[in-house]
Amino acid sequence: MSDPERLQLELDIVSKQLEAAQIAHKQVLFVTHFVPNAAYIRTTNDNRFWNMANAMLGSAKMGTLLDQYRVSHVLFGHMHIHPQPRQLGHTWYYNQSVGYGTKRRHEWLADNFEEEWLNRVRILTLL
Repeated sequence: MSDPERLQLELDIVSKQLEAAQIAHKQVLFVTHFVPNAAYIRTTNDNRFWNMANAMLGSAKMGTLLDQYRVSHVLFGHMHIHPQPRQLGHTWYYNQSVGYGTKRRHEWLADNFEEEWLNRVRILTLL
């Protein structure tokens, strides 16, 4: 199965789940490892490394689907950075990445894993 075929399969599955939640009048908290909105995907005009790496980050199509179904909150990771929560369309996005805490790649803002993890925890109230 090709990557585009796999993505379409995933989009179809998520679409069916979101449709069922909408019919049942459920509010959705969508959790995924990959980046679900194009606003978080860095692109350049010069074909640099980031443009190749974008294929591993996620899909802009998922963000379109989440907005279409008015998903209220999305938790995601994979970026290894710490952007502030923000609302895009109808959806609040929270990046929960902890990142690496190694000598070679030290992305933590805290001194140890437990503190870094606790700094990334979010408590959301869904009504």
